[in-house]
Amino acid sequence: MVVEVNKLRIIYKDLENSKNFIGATLDHIKLREINSSSLSTIEGCALDITYTEGKFIGEIEPGCKCIVERNKTRTYLQSQFYIDNLGMRTWDQGFDVETKEVCWGSLAGPFEFKKHQNSELKPPDSWQNAW
Repeated sequence: MVVEVNKLRIIYKDLENSKNFIGATLDHIKLREINSSSLSTIEGCALDITYTEGKFIGEIEPGCKCIVERNKTRTYLQSQFYIDNLGMRTWDQGFDVETKEVCWGSLAGPFEFKKHQNSELKPPDSWQNAW
C-alpha cells in the first residue's frame, strides 16, 4: 500500500506456489509460512483510491494491463467503485485483450449497495448456518 495526500494505492499481490497453501486458513502452521518472499506484485492491477467531494473513488490503474484469464480468454480488468454516505457502487468488467469486447462482468451498470441507517442490524441467524 502506498499513501499520498488524498490518495491511496493498493498493490495487489499473488501468492507464489499457491497450491502449497491450500487449507492454510485452517492450518496456522501453514499460514505462518506465508511471508513477503511468498508474494509477488500483480503488475498493472494497482487500485488507486482518492477522496473528493465527500466520496471515495477507486479505479484500477490506467493502461489496461491488469490481465485476467477467464474461460481460456485473456482479458484486462476495468474496475471502479464509489463509496459515499449513501452506500457503495462497484463495477467490474473484463475486456478481451484483442477485440476490446466485454467478456465478463456487469453489463447493466454497477452493483449498488445502499447504506442502512441502523448500523446495529445484523444478518439473520439462518445465514450463519448456511455456511
